[in-house]
Amino acid sequence: MIAAHIGLNNKCPVVYHNKHGSTTPYKSSHTLKENVLQQLSTVMSTGRNDQQPKIMFFLTFIDQLETHDEIVQLDEELKQAVKLTDAYKSGAIEMAETKTLCHFIDNTNPREEDLYRIRKTVERIGKRDGPGSTYKVLTPCSWLQFGIALRLTNSPVLKFDDCVQIGYQCNIQSESEVKAALYFLHQKVGLIRYFVDVIELNDIVIVEPKILFSNVTRLVEDTFTIETVSSVKQEMFSTKGIFSKDMIRKIITGSEHLTRKKLIAFLKHYHILAEMDTNNFFLPCSLVHAEPQMKENRRKSTIPPLLIAYSTGYVPRGVFGFTVAELITNKSNNLTLEEDNIYRDQVTLQFGPYESEVCLMSYPTYIQIDVFPNHPETFSVAKTCCKVKSQVLASLQIVMSKLNYNEKNQPYFAFECVFCEVVHPARYYVYEGQDGITCSVLSKSSFPPPEGYKLWIEDPVSLNYL
Repeated sequence: MIAAHIGLNNKCPVVYHNKHGSTTPYKSSHTLKENVLQQLSTVMSTGRNDQQPKIMFFLTFIDQLETHDEIVQLDEELKQAVKLTDAYKSGAIEMAETKTLCHFIDNTNPREEDLYRIRKTVERIGKRDGPGSTYKVLTPCSWLQFGIALRLTNSPVLKFDDCVQIGYQCNIQSESEVKAALYFLHQKVGLIRYFVDVIELNDIVIVEPKILFSNVTRLVEDTFTIETVSSVKQEMFSTKGIFSKDMIRKIITGSEHLTRKKLIAFLKHYHILAEMDTNNFFLPCSLVHAEPQMKENRRKSTIPPLLIAYSTGYVPRGVFGFTVAELITNKSNNLTLEEDNIYRDQVTLQFGPYESEVCLMSYPTYIQIDVFPNHPETFSVAKTCCKVKSQVLASLQIVMSKLNYNEKNQPYFAFECVFCEVVHPARYYVYEGQDGITCSVLSKSSFPPPEGYKLWIEDPVSLNYL
C-alpha cells in the first residue's frame, strides 16, 4: 500500500495515536520511495529459497492528487525504480491489468471496477499451475480441518495439550503430527503462532495472532504517549528507549494463558525488547530517527567505515534494530549501549571497558560500522575492528535466521565507493589473490580498496561473503 499524497521523494511522517493522545509528528529518515523499495527487498527475503513470491502494488489516497496525470506520473516514476530491482527482474512483480505498476484506489469512493480488477488479479495468480509452481501446497486434509477447528474454539490462546486433543478429533494420529501440523499452520499458512523452540511459549498455541501484534503496537504507542510515569522515566524511554520492568507491566495486559511473562518472552525472542539488566529493557523501535544533518555532520573516524549491504540493494526491514538488540543482550559480546545519542537508525556502543566506541548507522541500502579508538597506543586497532566485525556478523546471522529471511538476499561487506560523489556501498572481493572493491553503478573496480581497509581484515577471503 503506497500513500500517494505523501510524494515519492518526501520523508514519511510518523505519528502515534492511542487513548492518551497523539504524538508530535516527526519525519522518518527514509523517503516514501526508499521505504517502498526496502519493503520490496524484505518480501524477497522471506519464504523458502525455491519460492517465487508475487507482489502487487496499491496506490491509495489518489483522491488527494489534483489530476489523473499526477497519478500516472507517480506510477511511472515508481515503475522505473522498481525495474532496477531483483524482484522485477525475477518476475515477482504482478502488474495491473491496465499495464500500470500500481492498482489505483480512491479511499473516499472505491470504484467497484477497480476492486473487481484486483480480485481478478489475485484469482489469476492463485490459479496458475505447472512445473515449478509455488502457489499450491499439498497437505493432509486433516491438517486444514485442524486449523479450522482451532479457530472455531473462539479462544485467542489455547494450551498445547488441548490442541493435541483437538488434533485427535480431526484424525491426526500422534502428538508429533500435531506439532508438524502446527508448524505448517504457523510457517506456511500464517494462521496461528506456535513457538516450539521457545521454552516459555511451547506450552501454548496462539490461535489469534492479533493478540500478539496488538500488544506490540500498544507497547510502541504507549512509550510515546504514556502519562502515568515520572518525568525522569518518561525522559529515559522517549530519548534512550530504556524503561523498567514495572513500566512494561503497566503497558502489557496479558490474558489467562498468555501471561505478561510469556509476552515478554515473545518480545525478547524477536529482539523487539532487549534485556539490559535485571531491571531495565531497551526498545529500539520506540526511538525517533536521527535528523539527516546529524548523520552528515557526525564526527569522522580515521578508520574507513565498514559497510554491510544486501544483494537486493536494500536492507530488509527490522534487521538493524533487532541486530542492535542482539548485540547488547548476547553476554558473549563485549559491546554495551552508550545511553547518549541513541536513535532508531543510529546507536553508539562501547567496545570493552575503554578500548573503543562503535557507531552503527542504518541507511536504506546499507548498515555502516564506524570504530573510534580511545587508546590506539594501548589496544590493537586492527584486532578491535576485526572483533567488532565478527560480533556484528554473528548477531546479524542470528537475526536473519529468527526473522526467517532466506538466502535470496545475501548480505556482503563493502566500503564507500571511490568513484561516485554520492556515498554508496562498493562491494569488497578477492580475485586471484588480489583484493579490491567494485562499483555497481559505473562497473568500475579499484585495487586495492580505500586506505586503511586492512584494519577490518584478518583473512581477505573471509570478507568475500558473509
